[in-house]
Amino acid sequence: SGKGGALYQNTSSIISIYECNFIGNDAKNNGGAVTLQKHQKCQIENCIFIRNRSENGSGAIQIETNFQNSIKNNINIIITKCIFDDNQGKFANGIYVTNSPNEQIFISNCTFNDCGKEGYIVSLQSNVDSIIIENCTFDFLKDLKSLKVIGIHSSTDCLSLRGNTFHNFQNAILHMICLLNQRNRFELI
Repeated sequence: SGKGGALYQNTSSIISIYECNFIGNDAKNNGGAVTLQKHQKCQIENCIFIRNRSENGSGAIQIETNFQNSIKNNINIIITKCIFDDNQGKFANGIYVTNSPNEQIFISNCTFNDCGKEGYIVSLQSNVDSIIIENCTFDFLKDLKSLKVIGIHSSTDCLSLRGNTFHNFQNAILHMICLLNQRNRFELI
């Protein structure tokens, strides 16, 4: 598929994806399994993403709202209790959030196993309002010698990491680009 190997959504609506399996999907662009654009709220829960690929996007999930989100003080992107195993993409191997200003992102209780050999597992390329990544496990179990993967990449400094576990990394766990004169709210708990 051109955009979103299994699911491509491009309408302004509330998106809920529960207990779905995305296995062996391919996309030339965007998310290898799921691409969500122009949504009002997104919740992905208890899903499994295995061996999804994208040439020019994210291995598993790519989210892009393309507009200024007007909903304040409400978490707009929730990804929880999902398993990501052996996904690969150009911009991120697991989750890629781009062009989503003012979003509040919550990723919790997810497991990322062997996601890529280089690049990022989670890449947040947008000036979001806040990002919380909590109680997730990032692990590499095979082919440890050739790893060049960075766990999390963030182009915003509104990031909170809480109770996460990182195993067998051969490169950096976190890569951040903090903007001068911004809110500067980084937490590592």
